[in-house]
Amino acid sequence: MITAIGIRLVTPSAGVPERSDFAFEPFDVPDPREGEIVIRTIMISVDPYLMMPMRSGGFPEGRIRSRVIARVEASAAPDHAVGDLVLGFSRWQERECVSAAEMRRLDPVVPLSAYLGIAGHSGFTAMIGMRLLDPQPGQTVVVSSAAGMVGLVACQLAREAGARVVAIAGGDKARRVADLFALAAGVDHAAPNFAMSLAAACPDGIDRHFENVGAKILDPVLAVANDSARIALCGLIQHYGDDAPVCLANFRSLLMKGISIHPFSIYRHGDDYPAALRELEAKVVSGALRAPETIHEGFETTPDAFRAMMEGDGIGKHLVKLAD
Repeated sequence: MITAIGIRLVTPSAGVPERSDFAFEPFDVPDPREGEIVIRTIMISVDPYLMMPMRSGGFPEGRIRSRVIARVEASAAPDHAVGDLVLGFSRWQERECVSAAEMRRLDPVVPLSAYLGIAGHSGFTAMIGMRLLDPQPGQTVVVSSAAGMVGLVACQLAREAGARVVAIAGGDKARRVADLFALAAGVDHAAPNFAMSLAAACPDGIDRHFENVGAKILDPVLAVANDSARIALCGLIQHYGDDAPVCLANFRSLLMKGISIHPFSIYRHGDDYPAALRELEAKVVSGALRAPETIHEGFETTPDAFRAMMEGDGIGKHLVKLAD
């Protein structure tokens, strides 16, 4: 048995946890039993969905779990050898003993970080949403939270389909994303005239919308949406920090314009995952998909990385890098 430093959320938080809400503590890591492996964490993904179990006390003893890339240090599982790279869910710890069945072996053909972002669950999420939207050449597609990894991939897939793509993000990130991927426009959702700017960026209305945020984006989109517009509801990051009702002033547009909303989760599309990952890898290798990342160096930066991601800092996937 060895001891490893881990991160514990001391108390469930009503909003985004402060750094003082996290504690760094030693935890015992047992020797692996049959079917288990001991892993050393290389990279941690911090993601918005973690807010919900953080708020509800869904992590036993406050020990947060998210996706990681790790290296096998000890194995009692026939399909995992010492030195293998693996991807799966693990606690925020430097080392942990986990079930080998919960970890997927990696034989990387793209940079490791891509498997937690553009060639991983983020890319898969964007791919599912775009398949639901089925954008056609010439249609106007709007993507919210376009500076996050899911949004960045969604923008590129919509552009690849021949659509006219409008990116929504906070501050100058909207323009930066639009310039980076040669999109039709970028709109700052933090600007006081956001609704007017969105309408101006979509003079022919909105045909397809990829929603990651919530009411503050969706409501103005409904006001500009065309008849029979289609919305892929991917996330509600605006509403993860509280239990207040989600209210839409333009709710009637759903009926009056025949707008359809398609909520989805990657966990309902598990059978499509292996083929999707191969397709995403190929697109990254060919250069058809690319995306910046926000890398935080050192295990001790994990709480700060989570807060930065929730506050919309930076562009692309937020990752914590522990080791090579």
